[in-house]
Amino acid sequence: MLNQIFLTLKNRKLVLPSIAALPLLMAYAGHTTIVIPKPLVPYLGLEILDLGWIYKLYMWLLAIFCTNSINIHAGINGLEVGQTIVIACAILVHNVMQIGVSSNPEYKQAHAFSIYLVQPLLATSMALFSYNWYPSSVFVGDTYTYFAGMTMAVAGILGHFSETLLIFFIPQVLNFLLSLPQLSGYIPCPRHRLPRFDPQTGLLTGTNDGTLVNLFLRQFGRKSENSLCILLLVFQFFTSYQRVFEFVYCTGHLLLLLFLAEVVPGWLVQMRWRLKRKQSLVWSHSRGITSPDRLFVLYFLPSLGIRET
Repeated sequence: MLNQIFLTLKNRKLVLPSIAALPLLMAYAGHTTIVIPKPLVPYLGLEILDLGWIYKLYMWLLAIFCTNSINIHAGINGLEVGQTIVIACAILVHNVMQIGVSSNPEYKQAHAFSIYLVQPLLATSMALFSYNWYPSSVFVGDTYTYFAGMTMAVAGILGHFSETLLIFFIPQVLNFLLSLPQLSGYIPCPRHRLPRFDPQTGLLTGTNDGTLVNLFLRQFGRKSENSLCILLLVFQFFTSYQRVFEFVYCTGHLLLLLFLAEVVPGWLVQMRWRLKRKQSLVWSHSRGITSPDRLFVLYFLPSLGIRET
């Protein structure tokens, strides 16, 4: 009975996640500040801005978006579960890196709690992915997509990286922007905005519906269902992990600088000692001293490009 009542609600996909996100906002006890980009600091006169209730409004909208974004970016076998696995892995890696570089116990605890939330989702999704991949024997519906989206939203909000979480959802944001004219009713929206299947070739053809799936088919041509899913998941991987790549890039440069600061001075001192050693050996040879150092002068120094004087 309740299910039939919910189905009659026209905007149930917005109303129900909105109600479900309220306890999340009440449980949030983190910061409501943002760091101002350095080019804007001279104009605003401050480096950190406290948004207050506006920040909580952003988190409320983020929870609604994440809940529906997985459900909207769908339509082919393996896509819903595959994108969940990619985003969950990105969240997991981000939390591990932040725990490693942070010295704040409260900050570490928040990221650890996010790991506790995303690990069961990742494990169950990986098991489900083997059955949901093309040709699928198990189909996921709204139950899984809403659950996956809300779980990742909670992991990002309570883990205190709700801004970074939106970077992991870049394909979903693009899909939402493409779908907005149809979802808002400006353009007629069919119930299922799926690509067209050609039974003779077994390939999918993109339609004019505003989805990322159809956009990829229009841009890259007709493809089979599994190859299209792989292409979309690769795009999801590179967009979701750009934050991780930036961190690894910066960390690599930092380690290189530390290596140069620690190793190069000692190496220069060692080379200076070797040069002094070579000079003393050459002076000993000029005095007519015969010893094992004489062999060093005769055989080793020429290999370094140093000739006897």
